Formats: sequence, structure tokens, C-alpha cells
Amino acid sequence: MKGMQSRVVLMISCFFGPSQIALAWDAAKPDDPEAHLAARKALTAVRQPRSLLTDIRTFSGDIRELPKLSGSGLTLQENIQDLQQALTALDAEIIDQKIRISLSADLLFDFDQYEVKPDADAELRTLTTVLRETDSGWVRIVGHTDAMGADDYNQRLSEQRAEAIKRWLLGPGEVEADVTIETSGKGESDPVAPNSNTDGSDNVAGRALNRRVELEIHAQKPFTSPAITPVN
Repeated sequence: MKGMQSRVVLMISCFFGPSQIALAWDAAKPDDPEAHLAARKALTAVRQPRSLLTDIRTFSGDIRELPKLSGSGLTLQENIQDLQQALTALDAEIIDQKIRISLSADLLFDFDQYEVKPDADAELRTLTTVLRETDSGWVRIVGHTDAMGADDYNQRLSEQRAEAIKRWLLGPGEVEADVTIETSGKGESDPVAPNSNTDGSDNVAGRALNRRVELEIHAQKPFTSPAITPVN
């Protein structure tokens, strides 16, 4: 049952997308009813899955091997399919050579903890697929919390969670040691949704979105424009 709950959290994160909520929620106006209304509308809006189109195209009868995988038996077509699936599952956003991914902290960690839980293994391995197939050399990991608890405690927890993801990537994730991974935490200072409702009551859904770990991955080669298109 616990694994099923984690899957539900992941599906909510992938469909709704914290970045879409951020566009609707104005944290500078926490008591503005219009801001809360916009956030609620964004919470109910389903984002279309997205897919990566690279400058390498495959056609029938024209299946080539990636130089990096030469001799491995993995074809370009299989590789691109794996990358597209990983990006779609993680609801990645791509701008130029940057890939931005937001993961639910509830999926990665137990309550008030910063050790990566076993249930997160499959999703984090999907993340390593993106790192591997884009030949990334630099990654930034930023932890975020909701507004419950003291500011300094939340700041420390967000930093610890970012460091925990780095340790996982360099350990079980088998990311190459020459990949530069920077970590930081923003505590509760950068919400993407309201932590409380206009009447002062707890906004459970909003706080869940604010508990997150964001990654910015720099690919070695730029993607052609448009890099992202809806999947029909």
C-alpha cells in the first residue's frame, strides 16, 4: 500500500507540475483571494505529457548507434525512446541545454526525514537515465519545504535533502564522479502554492507541492527548437 501511495504522489506531481502552480500562485500576495483562486484552478488543470525532440532523427531503415553506445547493441531509436519516456515520467521542462525536474519530497523521504527511502529507487533511476543519455556534466539540486516549523529548521532540512539526493546519485545511482553536482536549500522561502487557505486553515495540497526537490541538469549538447512537443 505504501508503494501505491508513492505512485499516486508521483502521478499527481507529473500531471499538475509545480511550475504550472508557480505561474498561478503569487507568494508575494499570500492573502489575495484571486491568487488562491488561480492556484486552485492550476491544481485542477492537467498538463499534457511532454516529449523531447532532438536534432537526431530516426526514420524507418535509418537506425544508427549513438557514438557513446557504439558496440553496445543499443540503437539510437531505443535510446531516444528511453530518454523520452524518462523525461515524460519526470514531467521535465527543457530550455536550451537546461533540463528542469521537480520531484515530490513526499515521494523521496519519510516525514521530517532526509534519508532517501527505498520506495524512491525506481523514480531516481529514471532520473539517472536522463543524466546518462544527455551526457550531463553539471547538475544543481535545490531542496524546498513547506511553511510548517521554524524557518531555520526548514532551511537545514532542505539542505540535507538536497545533499541526500546527491549522495544517492553518486552512490546507488552510479553517476560518474566527474559530474559536477551542486546542492543548496531554500527552506520555505520559495513556495509554488499557498501553504494556507484565505481563512487561515491548512492547505494540505499546497503544502505537498511546496515540499519538493528541484534539479537543473545541463546537457552537453543543445537541443533543437522546439525541444518539447505534446505527446498525442
